[in-house]
Amino acid sequence: MVKIISIGPNEGDAFDNEIKKNDALVKFYDPYCPHCVAMAQSWKDLGKMLEKDYDGEISLIEVHADALPKIKSDAAKNVKGYPTILKVTKGGKLGGEYSGNRTVEDMLQFIKDKLDITKKTTPTMKGGSNKKKIKSNRRRTFKTKRKNKHNKIKSRRVNKRRNRSHRKH
Repeated sequence: MVKIISIGPNEGDAFDNEIKKNDALVKFYDPYCPHCVAMAQSWKDLGKMLEKDYDGEISLIEVHADALPKIKSDAAKNVKGYPTILKVTKGGKLGGEYSGNRTVEDMLQFIKDKLDITKKTTPTMKGGSNKKKIKSNRRRTFKTKRKNKHNKIKSRRVNKRRNRSHRKH
C-alpha cells in the first residue's frame, strides 16, 4: 500500500517513526520557497496517481522545513536547499537524491526505477458483450419508434388527400 504523508513543522519524530517502516520518496520543502510552491501541484498529483494506480510498501512524504531540526534520521542531514527530494530507505538511510525535472512523469519514473512498486491490475469484466447488445436494442427500438411515427404521419396525409379527392367528385 502506498502511503501519502505530510509532516508539519513540529512533527519531526513522526518522520523518524514512518521511515522505520517503509522505503520512501521524501520532499523537504519550505512553504515560502517559490520553487516549492511551483512543484506543489505536481507532488499532489503524483500522490493521487500512486494511491490510485500503484501498489507497494512505500511512502510519499513531504516534510516542512521547520521539522528538520527535530529529525534524527541521517537522511535529513543532507538537505541543503529547497525543495530537496530524496529516496530514503527503510530505517532512515539515504538511498539517493532526485535531481530530475519536477514533473509527475519524471518523478514517477524515478520511483519506478528506485522503489519497489507495481502497477495495479484491473480485473476484467465478465459479460461486457451484453451491455453492447442492450445498447443496440435500445437504438433499434428508438429508430423503429421514430420510423413508425413518421409512417403514421405520412399515412394521415395520404388519407386526407384521398378524402379530399372523394369529396370533389
